[in-house]
Amino acid sequence: MGNYSKMTNEDFDRILAEIMNESPASHLLTVPGVYEAVSEHFNNDVLAKWDEERKE
Repeated sequence: MGNYSKMTNEDFDRILAEIMNESPASHLLTVPGVYEAVSEHFNNDVLAKWDEERKE
C-alpha cells in the first residue's frame, strides 16, 4: 500500500464514482447495507410498479 496522505476527498469521490460507473447497479446491492438503504428509499416506487404489473 502506498502513502495516501495527499489524496483529497475530491480525488476519492472521483475515483469511487469511476469504479461505480464500471459496475452494474445490481452489483451494488451486494454491498453490505446498500440493499437496505436502497429498498427503503424506493419502497413506494416498488409497490406502485407491482400494482401496475398486477393490473396488466
